[in-house]
Order: sequence, then structure tokens, then C-alpha cells
Amino acid sequence: MAEHALTSSPIQVTTLLVELLEHASLLPEAVRAIIERYGGTLVSPPEQARPLLTAQFGWPVPRVDDSRRAIRAALAIQAEGAALNPYRIQMPFRLALHTEELSLVPGEAPPSVTPAISTLIPLAATAPAGSIVITHDTYQQVATLFETTLLGQSDIPLYAVQSERPRASRVIRGVAGMETPMIDRETELATLQQTFQDAATSEQLRALLLIADAGVGKSRLLAEFNHWVEERPESVRFFKGRASSQIVQQPYALIRDLFAFRFDIRESDREIMARAKLEQGFRKFMGAEGTENAHFLGHLLGFDFSESPYLRGILRDTRQIRDRAFHYAKRFFEAITVGRRSAVQLMRTSGGQGDRPLVVIFLEDIHWADDGSLDLIEHLVQSCEASPILLVALSRPSLWQRRPEWGQNFPENQVLRLPLAPLPVTESQAMVRAVLRRLDKIPLPLEELIIQHSEGNPFHIEEIVKMLIEEGVIVTEREPWRVDLEQLSLIRVPTTLIGILQTRLDALPEAEYTLLQQAAVIGRVFWERALEHLSHEEQAAQTSIRQRLQQLQQREFIIERQGSAFGDTREFIFKYALFHDVTYNSVLPAQRQHYHAKVAKWLIEQGGERLDSWAGLIGEHFEQAGETALAATWYGQAGKYAQESYAPDAAIRHYQKALRFLPEGEEHTTRRLTLYEGLGDMLYRQVQYAEAAVAYRAMGEAAELAGDTLAKVRAWYSLSTIQRSLIEPEEAQRSAEQAIARAQAALELPDRAPYAERLRVELAHSLLVKGWALWSLGNAAEALRLGKEALALSSAENAQEVMANCLDFLGQIHMVGEQYSEAHSLMEQALKLFRRLDNRRMVCMMLCNMGVNDRFQGDYASSVEHIQKGLLLAQEIGERDIQLGVRQNLGSAKAGLGEYAAA
Repeated sequence: MAEHALTSSPIQVTTLLVELLEHASLLPEAVRAIIERYGGTLVSPPEQARPLLTAQFGWPVPRVDDSRRAIRAALAIQAEGAALNPYRIQMPFRLALHTEELSLVPGEAPPSVTPAISTLIPLAATAPAGSIVITHDTYQQVATLFETTLLGQSDIPLYAVQSERPRASRVIRGVAGMETPMIDRETELATLQQTFQDAATSEQLRALLLIADAGVGKSRLLAEFNHWVEERPESVRFFKGRASSQIVQQPYALIRDLFAFRFDIRESDREIMARAKLEQGFRKFMGAEGTENAHFLGHLLGFDFSESPYLRGILRDTRQIRDRAFHYAKRFFEAITVGRRSAVQLMRTSGGQGDRPLVVIFLEDIHWADDGSLDLIEHLVQSCEASPILLVALSRPSLWQRRPEWGQNFPENQVLRLPLAPLPVTESQAMVRAVLRRLDKIPLPLEELIIQHSEGNPFHIEEIVKMLIEEGVIVTEREPWRVDLEQLSLIRVPTTLIGILQTRLDALPEAEYTLLQQAAVIGRVFWERALEHLSHEEQAAQTSIRQRLQQLQQREFIIERQGSAFGDTREFIFKYALFHDVTYNSVLPAQRQHYHAKVAKWLIEQGGERLDSWAGLIGEHFEQAGETALAATWYGQAGKYAQESYAPDAAIRHYQKALRFLPEGEEHTTRRLTLYEGLGDMLYRQVQYAEAAVAYRAMGEAAELAGDTLAKVRAWYSLSTIQRSLIEPEEAQRSAEQAIARAQAALELPDRAPYAERLRVELAHSLLVKGWALWSLGNAAEALRLGKEALALSSAENAQEVMANCLDFLGQIHMVGEQYSEAHSLMEQALKLFRRLDNRRMVCMMLCNMGVNDRFQGDYASSVEHIQKGLLLAQEIGERDIQLGVRQNLGSAKAGLGEYAAA
């Protein structure tokens, strides 16, 4: 039999050289372990006078991200060295990397001395100790993924790697280690580039919504655009965020992710550290005023600034906190573009270059964004239209099924909707040829089979090819690839993408399939430690899990992410959402329930100071596990967290779920009344008055069963407030009287001492609520008496919020009764209290009321002065709903002065 010569084929290899310096005895084993973890292969370097370790990435298994893996390994070695030598000024190693193309016969190992190694040995000798130096060939592979600096000026450019860019783990599409080129998106890419240019040369916001179904190429197009932006001369300030189906119920999760990216805030950071990072980030761009802005927005995002002097007095006014946080977010983005606006003006007048920072915001998968984040994005687009900002958001069309009106009020000339269509047949053929470029010739039946089943979806094309490789139809053992025509004639390609993915899953070894199923139950984003927790095996399983994760990465099912929500464990993501969905649906129901319960318990153990923000996800896992009582507990906690963040839609959903799953029985009555109280408050704030009334009646019934007098009083006066909003003043009066009667009866009991102070405050509130109802009925005299009684009670207990509300109420009664001097005095006292509480919304209202009182007296100049102060403050805190009424009153006051044009 004739022997056939084996054909060599080119592969791309990145070589990492580690030179160990003095006192490095602790490092070699750690270095070897790190190299293996990132998929490198240790090779023997040529003998040298100094100790060297050399590793190659790209052999024996090539991957599309080998260069990135090699640098990540170098960064891990650098971190290991820092940990082992915390007090050494000079690190005990040097790291150097170079990328080259080698021609190897299948099964052949690279030679021990390659051009890369010959290049790296002298390079490492001159590199600073502890540094990571890469050649230009490697730099070209990773320029957008790592922070680098050019080292000096020489014929051979060298770069020092500083760090991996946050969230740099873009999804790289490819087959068998080759990246697939982007096909037929030149027009859309040009549109993105032109939008960038428009934002860069104007002083106006530009927003682009990239809309397409899964797999059509949104993320790939954004990655190409991101690479183009990175190469631009303009100075860009990036903000990047991604929504996730796991945290769609977590209030403001997408916006939190956006700022966490910019300021390197990790979920594992202690609260004090997370708050400090956010505040420092704001102060960097805004100076001293950034502190207050950071506190409001940070509190909204779940960083707990409840001890802030700016928030302490208004913590119960979650609506005001939300509104001011939205306004301060707008001011932040305006502030970081001030330098750019000045620079643009300088360029126009002097022709100089100047510093041109442009804010670029990338938001991915916003179809999974929570409602609060979507509301804030809308607010920013509408209110920052005069700021040089580029916002690019990626979404599936399903977003508009959930929020059909989202984006309708965007400024038309500044926002572009860019739909991505599937590839036409000609372009699909071009992509098939690009993916199969290692075949000498593509058989027509193979091309037709792929085109027919892919329907112009690039993701489908790649997955069909991967399935055909795994099924042995396309043989990739050596170059060039070949097609087994007999296997091709027998293969039955599933008619749907889900079927194709399921076929790929079924081909996995059992251990890898099981691990992937466990990961899918955790979520699209998952953690190595969580998998260890789910495994029945103990310590011995950790190495096995790590190996299986590496295999799944090589098969391109999952990707390791830079950073981790939980700092002591690696974080991964399913490469595509559909991979996650298909894998999850393949888990047997009984096994799925078991896994969900274990995941919930693991999250509780890991949650730490931020456990409340994970409460909704924990509740969902317990619900899926069938442990409904525990689900009720965690949904209740999630509802409270959403309520405090003023995310009413999320709070309502969580409270309703908690009530649905709460077990029957008297022992749960107290929890039930607490849930109804939270639900009633959120429904009221959403102007769902009838539903809120039902919730407060249910709260009252539960309070009666529990014997909780304070809760009974709150239920009745809250119901009275709602009935007044429903224009039912008689019913409001009767409900308030029920609250008063219960408070007074409890104060007469001998055992009232433990909560007498709180009872008196609640009684004062009840009297005030009844006063409002009576005034609505025209009984001003009795309303005035009740207001005074409420003021006396609250003053005795120094309940400043109730005191201020009483003074406001009494001032309005006196003003309508034409007792202007008394009204002014009462309003002035209320103003002082609201200022002490830092309740700026009510300060605006009081200034406006005082201006109206002045106008009624004919003092138009004083009226204008008061109302203008109120308007200025309303603008400062972003209270748009107040501004309309304030402007109307200002117009009336100016008309009184004869300034009709100004009016």
C-alpha cells in the first residue's frame, strides 16, 4: 500500500514566556497551574542561563480567543506574584508574549524553538520586572480587549498590558478555532459610524436602537463597531451595560450594571467599598456636588445610602428619591461632557485639537431590562438631547410586546431605529463559504442543506456546521477538511434551530452534559462555586468540574467572563441565550426542582450585604423548586426592596407573588398584613386606587386577626387617603374616624406604654387625614380644629414630618379663609421644617404656596420672588410635574405686576 504524505496546515499560536527572577521559588507550580487553567500547553524552552517557563496557546486545540487566553493567564500570574510578594518593590518575574503562524502536520507538536520563542527571550530580558509585554502581532489580536500602553519608540512596537477591559468578553463567532467574518452588514456598520460622527461633531445626543431576533447578528455588529470606535482618535468615555433574564425583576439592574462597569464595582465588594467607588466616580467628573448626586442615584440602584444626610429626612418619600435620582443621572452625563463642549468651542475658534471626550453608552439585551431601567433610559434620551452622547441599544422585537409605548417620545431627529434582517441567499452562501474555507471545494448538496435550514440566520449557519462536524459529515482532522459524502446522504438536519442545538447537546459526553444542565438551572450567567455546590461530589470534583468547563469552552457552549459578581469564584455565561434555554428545557422536572432549591440556598450563602437585591431571584428559584413557603418569604423581601427603590411595578409583582404563596394559618397573619400594606402603597402610587383600597381593607382584616393596633390605625387612615383620591369624602371621613377610634382606645389601655409614643404619632396622622376629608366636604372650622390638635400631638412627640404636614394643611386653610398673615406664618414654619428634613420637593411646594398667598394679598413682587425660588429649586431637582403648576402661578404673579409679556 502506498504511503500518503501528511499535509501540513497553518495554525496561529500565541507563546507566553515567563522568566523567573531571584527568590521565585514559590512561583513555578502556581504558574503551571494557571497556564493549564487557561488552556495553555507547557513546552520546553531552549536552555538558558536564567530559568524560563514557556507555554503555547493554540495547540493542540486551536480556539478563536487563544491570544486573549494567553494574556489573561499572564495577568493571573502577575496577580499571583503580587499576592505572594506583597512587600516587594520588584516582582520576581517578567512576562512576554508573541503571536505567530506555524505550519504543522496533524498530530505534530510545535518545535521547542520557534521564531516566537527566539523573539521573546531577548525581549523578556529587557522588560521591566513584573510587567507583561506583548509584540505588535499579539496587540493586533487583542487591542480592543485590554488596556495597553506603547513602550517607547522603536522599529518593533512593543506594548505593556495594564489590565483587561471590564466586560471585554465579547462573543466571538467562529467554527473550529476560526473567527467567522461579518457578512453583509456594511450598510448598518456605516450607519453606526455616521451616527458616531454626528455625535462627535455636534453637541447633541444621538441614539440608535439595533433591533433583530436572536442570532441575526446584533452583538457581532456592535463588536465590530466597538473595534472601530477604539481605533478612532476621539477620546471616548465608555459606559456599557447588559440586561439579563436572570435579573429582569431586580429594580434598576441594567443601570446598576452600567455604573458598575464604569467604576469597577463588583457584587462581591462590601457596601462601604461599593458606595465609595460610586461617590469617587461622581466626584471625579462633578466635583463636590457629585456627592449628593451619587447618594441619590446610588440609593436608587441599591447601594444603601440610607445614612446619607441628603436622604435621612425623606427615606419614606421614595417617589421623590426616584425623581431626584433620575434628574441627577441626567446632570452626571451632562457634567462629563462639559469638557468636550468647551473643547469643541475651542476647535471652532482656534482650529486646535483640544480634549474631545465623547460619552458612548452601549446597552445590550434591553428586551430583558427591568422597567425602572427602561424608564431611566427614556428619561436620559429625552432630557440629555443637548449633550454630546451616543447611545446604542440592542434589543429583540419582544421588548415592544411588553412595553409597546417605550421610546415613542424620543426626539425623532436624534433617534434612529435600525432593524437587522436575515441574510439574503447570496450573502448566506458567502457566509457558508467563509465558514467552510478549509474545504478545497464545498459540495453543492452540503451548501444547499445549510442554506435551506439556516433561513439567513448567521448563528444558525454556524451551529449547523458545528453539528455536521460533530456528526462526522465534515472531517476536520487535517487540512484541507473533507466531506464524507456517504454520511452527508444519511444525515437528517433538524428543521428548527432548537432541534439543531439539542442534537449538539445530545452528542456531549454525559459528564459535560450534566454539568451544562446544572449551569442552565443557575441561569445564563453562572459561577464555578455554584456548580461545585450542585455537584454530589466533594473536593475531588473541583478539578473535574474545572476540566469539564474547559471542554465546554472549547466546544463554544460557554464563555468565561472577566470579573465575577462573587469575587472568589469564576463567572461564566452561555455563549448564546438559546443555548441556555434549550439546555434548561432538557433537565428532567424532578431534577430541575432539586437543582433550583440548591441554587437558592447557595445564593443566600453568597449574598452578603447585598442579599436584598438577589431576593427576587432567590424567590424565583424557590418557586421553581416547589418550595412555595420559602418563595413567599423571598418574594416579600424582594417587594420591600423594590418599594424602597421606588420600582412600583416590580414591587407589586413581588408582593402579589408573596401573598399567593404565603401559607394559610394564623401564624402568618403578621406577614400577610405587612405584604398587603406594601402592596397598597405601591398600587396607590401607581394611581390604581380601587386596587389599593382592596389591599388596605385586607391589611385591616389581617391586623384585626393579629391584634396589631398600630397596623389597624395605618390601614384605616391609608384607606381614607385613597378614598379622598377617589373623590369619596364621606367614606374618607368614616375611615379616618375608624383610625382615630382605634388609636384613642389603645391609648386608654393600661399596657400601652411600650408603643404609646408611636400611637400618638399615628393618632396625629389620623386626625390630619380626617381634617383633609372634612375640608373637602366644606367643613373648614372642624378641619381647622383637627389640624391644630394633630399639630399639638405631633409637636409633643417631635414627629417633624407630621408637624410639617400639619403646618402646611393649616396654612392652606387660613389662606383660603383670607387670613393671609396667619397663613404666611404657618407656611414659613412648615418651610423651615421641610428644609430641615431636606425634603426639597415640599420646599418647592411651600415656596409656591407662599407666593400664591402673597398674590392673594396683592403683594405681586414678593409673590414673584417666592415662586421664582420655588421654580429654581424644582429645576435643580428635576421636578417636572411641579414646574408646570409653578410656572402658571408665576405667570399670574407677573401679570399682577403688569409684565404681561413675561407672564
